Amino acid sequence: INSFYIAFVLCPLASNASELIAAANYASKKTSKSIDISLSALTGAACMNNTFCLAIFLILIYAQN
Repeated sequence: INSFYIAFVLCPLASNASELIAAANYASKKTSKSIDISLSALTGAACMNNTFCLAIFLILIYAQN
């Protein structure tokens, strides 16, 4: 397997496994409130990860100049 696929597919899944498991546990209750909490947790995790990655890329761009 190419290292590119490991870096961009498996590593984010591994680093966010606890959030995925918690969201799956909430969603398994199948109530409206628990599914809402599950989707909100996943959306928050995605926003945090994207903001963190953007900050890293901006720091790298700034360091190159």
